[in-house]
Amino acid sequence: MFKFAFFSREWIRERQAADWGFTVGTIHESPLHHLAGSIKTIFNREGGKGKSKPPLPLGGKVASAWMRAVGQRRSGCRGRGLLLWCCLMALPGVANAEIHAFKSGGLQQILVARAGKPFILGYWSLTCVYCAQEMKTLAALQKRYPKLEVVLVYTDTPEEKTELEKFVAKQGLAKVDQWVFAESPPEKLRYEIDCRWWGELPRTYFYDAGHRPEAVSGLIPSARLESWIRAQVP
Repeated sequence: MFKFAFFSREWIRERQAADWGFTVGTIHESPLHHLAGSIKTIFNREGGKGKSKPPLPLGGKVASAWMRAVGQRRSGCRGRGLLLWCCLMALPGVANAEIHAFKSGGLQQILVARAGKPFILGYWSLTCVYCAQEMKTLAALQKRYPKLEVVLVYTDTPEEKTELEKFVAKQGLAKVDQWVFAESPPEKLRYEIDCRWWGELPRTYFYDAGHRPEAVSGLIPSARLESWIRAQVP
């Protein structure tokens, strides 16, 4: 059941007949009351004469969608505004996982946290040409194999955190464990990770349950990735 801290009951009674054409049920308390108040302010403007709009806690785009939908009542589409609003608010948010600082000993932290578990560890960068393609492939495979654990380590810098968050969200891996190089020089971190790694990207490590690593440089075919997943992930 949807729970709203919608507009006041008095205000709803005034607007139901004119705007929505149907009766709203019981009104409940919820954290949405701030947004509701902002939308009420917009609706109270006669004919949209007010040019300035109050800031909406969840963004102006949602409020605009609400108002456009309610405006459809003049075309005979009564009540769709509230229905659209319910659907929009029911959509789950996608929050990025925190990006941790990868310093000396960072690899050991990752391994300890996954003791006895197989996982894929990928080193990537915003400037890597093939990284986005491989990340999208991993995202698709993770949907097919929910138990697949993926860890991302960026060889960029903490100052690029905002760009990194946007990048990983675009590839569909916003919720996986993420790290970024946070210690100079980066060559020291790379040597600690693998003395045979010279910095080429993407660099992927397959860790089985015993944490025996298999390193691969460059873009990995999806069939190769899926073959490992089927063999290692229950």
